[in-house]
Amino acid sequence: MWSPVYNERENFMVRTMDILDYEYYTEDFGGYLITDEAVFGGLARKAWAFVNHITFGAITSLDADEVSDDIKNAVCAVAEDLAVGVSHGGMVSEHNDGYAVTYAPHSDVWAAVYATAAMYLPAQMLYKGIG
Repeated sequence: MWSPVYNERENFMVRTMDILDYEYYTEDFGGYLITDEAVFGGLARKAWAFVNHITFGAITSLDADEVSDDIKNAVCAVAEDLAVGVSHGGMVSEHNDGYAVTYAPHSDVWAAVYATAAMYLPAQMLYKGIG
């Protein structure tokens, strides 16, 4: 199990899947967009890192039993956003006749992912600005 003395880079990813697995994604979160368990594992690790980043490292400092369903749900929702973004490559529109493709600006994509995570996370975990 997780120990406070660890190589952060290596154990961060292992710890993610100890806390959040494909069964939680499909049964508790009700996820269905990611149909492959291995794909979910990769996306969940990236989503976990993103949620940890926007909470200023708050979830890394939690023990496994302190990680709430809100946090797990945020990670699952971000993983789904990443899955959709990966499959569409950030494309927001496509035309056929003259063939034109429009991509969302990088900042818009991450703002949307942030908004998804913010729907699930407790407000006190997010940056509130200068105040």
